[in-house]
Amino acid sequence: MHVKKVFVRGRRDRIQCELCEKWFHTGCVKISEYTYKVLDKMTNLHWFCEPCNNGACKLLVNFSRQTREFVRLSRTKKLAKSCVLN
Repeated sequence: MHVKKVFVRGRRDRIQCELCEKWFHTGCVKISEYTYKVLDKMTNLHWFCEPCNNGACKLLVNFSRQTREFVRLSRTKKLAKSCVLN
């Protein structure tokens, strides 16, 4: 998580999207001062801007579906092999 405490056009705190790497004023993306402080301290949290978050969600949903289908097909193939061998 990258947060930056600098003055930019009169606003101090900014946060960087981990996908597109653009910087955003916390006020512009509706991150409260408390949330910003938590994000600043946590190393295992991730923040994405709204466009990247929407794209990441779609990507994760598709990946999850493909993974489930791969597991299902792998089990079917193993079952078919064991039937042929017996």
